[in-house]
Amino acid sequence: MAKPTEAQLAKINRFAKTPLSADDVHVHKFRLLGTGYIPSRYLQFDSSLLDRYLANVENGDVVQIADHTFGNTWVDKVTLPFGRFFEGELVSDGDKVQLDGNMFMPKGAKTYIQDFTTDDISQQIDTGILHDSSVSVTWGLSECSICHNDIRDYENCRHYPGRVYKDDGEEVLCTVIAKPAPPPRPDNSCMIENSIVCAGAYPDAGVLGLSANGEKPPNTKNMVKLNSIADLKLVNKDAPVFCCLSSTSATFQIESENLRDASELHQIYHQMYSEAELPEGWTMAKLTAKHKEAVKELLDAGHEHLMADALDGTLNEALKAKSTKGSETIVDEKEKLALEGQIDALTKENEQFKTDLATKDTEITELKAKVDELTPQAELGKQYREDAITAALASGVRDMGNDFEEETYKKMFAALSIDEIKAMGEKWEASALTRLGIPDSKTKGENIDLPGEGFKQTVDPELYKVGR
Repeated sequence: MAKPTEAQLAKINRFAKTPLSADDVHVHKFRLLGTGYIPSRYLQFDSSLLDRYLANVENGDVVQIADHTFGNTWVDKVTLPFGRFFEGELVSDGDKVQLDGNMFMPKGAKTYIQDFTTDDISQQIDTGILHDSSVSVTWGLSECSICHNDIRDYENCRHYPGRVYKDDGEEVLCTVIAKPAPPPRPDNSCMIENSIVCAGAYPDAGVLGLSANGEKPPNTKNMVKLNSIADLKLVNKDAPVFCCLSSTSATFQIESENLRDASELHQIYHQMYSEAELPEGWTMAKLTAKHKEAVKELLDAGHEHLMADALDGTLNEALKAKSTKGSETIVDEKEKLALEGQIDALTKENEQFKTDLATKDTEITELKAKVDELTPQAELGKQYREDAITAALASGVRDMGNDFEEETYKKMFAALSIDEIKAMGEKWEASALTRLGIPDSKTKGENIDLPGEGFKQTVDPELYKVGR
């Protein structure tokens, strides 16, 4: 952890109501985002978008929080920033461009993360325990890597992220390239926050309701969560996208009014039936359920709906009654056979679901028995860990005496493995033995009664005795 330079301190004091000195703050540098491909999300950020995010960093618009909570989890629905970014730069890294940023935190300040202070967070960053970070960003254009239309422009783009297509005889993977919205569309692309997480999605990193300059926090009450990036196809192309990135999940959110209307969704669902395979994150059961919702909305609004589609035989009687006009349209024998085949396929899938459910019930019963078996062992493991921590702390006291910061190491041990805790304790114990003048080879297999506090220097009274 480096102290801020005079130039950095001047930038930091732009945001401080009371001038801060170099001794008042912790400063840490993060790799926030870059143009590298994110395989788990089929997503890549264009360098033009990084220019917008760099401006947010340098303007102090990007705050430091933890784990993308946004006041909706275990922290009593309160999320307060404990740090702020004050400068950044774009760095060339091979064929990629990386956005790096410097963040400052006041020393000794409380955070909303249980009893952690900014000193604790800074210490764990310095020791390498906290490493990964993850950003929340918005962008305006979700460009298809194959046809270069917006992935949400279903009239002109028939590709789904994560699926392989033939392009000029070659197999190519469809991905999304995030860019600012093109004129004349208004663009509110911005970076909102950086979170300290267990694992970030961007390999090199080490919502909506926003104003154009990104000053307002996300309004999660009016947001619709999407299961995968492929679901962007269901969203109007003029809508900005809000995304939180991590390795275990990627939350894509859209303001609810920006979802397509029922007639457009109805067309998209029919296209999905005709595809060789469903988009990632979709099953036939999910597609049928979503299709029914669109059909019901159309019928409730007084629109006609032809029965010649994948929902034949699955609509309830109320919806069938509303589709009387449509059902009077007689389809030829070939279409009837095709529809009957679809019904048979859905029936078989339903039977398979029942079989799978019974299998899962059996697996759950077996797992519960395994949990009951392992619970006592887990208690023994917990006690073993507590004993290892107690022994390591005792070794630290013997080695350093009153200089040993026991409470600090207790917090640190909470995030370490038992092997790491024992290794630190053995290091301190070896240092204590060295102070006592006992070689390591003399302690193997022996039970040496060591003092419970730091060693004190002693003087042999015979050392300076004058001979007679």
